[in-house]
Amino acid sequence: MQVFHYAENRHVQLGYQLLEDAACYEAFPDFHQPALIFHGALDDVVPARDSQEFASSHPNAHLEILDSGHELLNVLDDMASKVVDFLHP
Repeated sequence: MQVFHYAENRHVQLGYQLLEDAACYEAFPDFHQPALIFHGALDDVVPARDSQEFASSHPNAHLEILDSGHELLNVLDDMASKVVDFLHP
């Protein structure tokens, strides 16, 4: 199938191999290090509820829902300051 590749800004062919590869991994893998997750409230590609579900089952994950879409381009400055605070508490 054809999908839009945001990094390349064009449509690319997506093969069935992606699904075969994905089947090798847990849907919500466990981890122990602190994590900061950004998600756009207006994301039309991945629903914010997916990140909310993940963060709710991982107490070491901090989720920031931002007023943005999938690419988060309009909130980069806000994200940068939050990353600095996260890395240097």
